[in-house]
Amino acid sequence: MNSNKKQNVLLCSSNEELWRMCLGYFSKEIYELKIMTENDYLSLTDLFEYEYLILDYSLISENHEQLNTKKTKARLAIVLELDYSDEAIEKCVSCNVDTLIFSGSLKNFSALSFLTREEKKERYCNYSYSDPGVLIVDDEKIVGLDIQRHLKNAKIEVTEIVNTIQEASKKVFSTKPSLLICDFITYGYKEDIESLKTIKSMMNIPILIYTSYADQETLVNLANLSIDGILVKPEKSKNINAMIDFISLKRYGITLKD
Repeated sequence: MNSNKKQNVLLCSSNEELWRMCLGYFSKEIYELKIMTENDYLSLTDLFEYEYLILDYSLISENHEQLNTKKTKARLAIVLELDYSDEAIEKCVSCNVDTLIFSGSLKNFSALSFLTREEKKERYCNYSYSDPGVLIVDDEKIVGLDIQRHLKNAKIEVTEIVNTIQEASKKVFSTKPSLLICDFITYGYKEDIESLKTIKSMMNIPILIYTSYADQETLVNLANLSIDGILVKPEKSKNINAMIDFISLKRYGITLKD
């Protein structure tokens, strides 16, 4: 196997801002990036030539049945427009999409970092929650309360807000919530990283990182912690809720809404 072989990436979108973001992220030394628009002909066979696919939602919406039955092995990110629906999230899950890109949030690399993260060989245990609520970790109480308000409006229960990841690691073992939304403003501290690894390895609870860091290196390192999703602050409440639905549908087959 040639270790110097470039990884093929296909971006099929009419969003020029997304083009610029991908050109900045995918280095020419590692990746071979091909950019197409929806007007270019793209057969399902073409998808099997790439390691990474970044496609506008309209492409999987139009070819949903085919993609659902003939899944590509490529890692897949779907670009959602501002007016996406709950049905769009469900279709993304059924097509085995790896992550979502929100067209109104193209100022960071969080979704691309998650898409290209390292393959993990660990085999974590299955996880069944006891409490359907969400546990929030944020050292800024006002931010945690704001997230709680957004989730409440979406009819998603929040069980508790704690200040640190270490505190959360104790809570999840006793309460077994359905999801952990974790701020990571203290990135680089060994104890925080170890706490997240412990939570994942011992419980495999779904984890959504919601961080203030937007640089590529930090986001790549966060993605490699075997978490389930990354969002960068500030993010629209609709997109936070959509990512929660996406993660819970992939993990449990249901959303966490009442």
